[in-house]
Amino acid sequence: MKLIVQTCIQPFEIALIDTNEVIAQAEVNFPVAADLFIQLEKIIDKSGIKKNEIEEIGFVCGPGSFTGLRTGYAFAQALSRALDIPLKGIGVFEIYAKTHPKENMIVAFKRTKTDAFVAQITSGKINFFETPMTFVDITKLVDNFPNSLIYSNIFIENKKVKSKKINILETAATLQNIKNATFKLIYGNTCYVKTIY
Repeated sequence: MKLIVQTCIQPFEIALIDTNEVIAQAEVNFPVAADLFIQLEKIIDKSGIKKNEIEEIGFVCGPGSFTGLRTGYAFAQALSRALDIPLKGIGVFEIYAKTHPKENMIVAFKRTKTDAFVAQITSGKINFFETPMTFVDITKLVDNFPNSLIYSNIFIENKKVKSKKINILETAATLQNIKNATFKLIYGNTCYVKTIY
């Protein structure tokens, strides 16, 4: 049984996954620090499992909300230590690259009202733009790569958007081959929990 914690891109979520099935999941609301514990209790009660049946925690480590990432990581790390289980992490763009390895795509997730985190993924290789891009610049990028799929939670003018949220099951699937990791927060224009092996 895996616990997945996703607090980088709204809607924030927490879910219990067993093999390839979502057992229980819930949206996490503000204040995130308090609601994570409330939602954990709810999904544990709903699923009928015990906390000691959770074998590992998967954390979506960004890029994304500065406070959401810090809070979600602190929660995941504390739970990992309390239950003495592994904590594994994967980035948002890595989820898309690993679950769509042969596709060319542009993935953009809203950061503020005017800009977004963006990566261009070509055959599983990620080109992450470290500086957030304005919506106008994203539209230009999309125009330059007309055959790319677009995964986004923002409106891109005259473009068909394929997906609006992170798929929890795909997140769990991408964690299968990831070793245990520790994390380090990197501060600056973007907030990303860097995975260190």
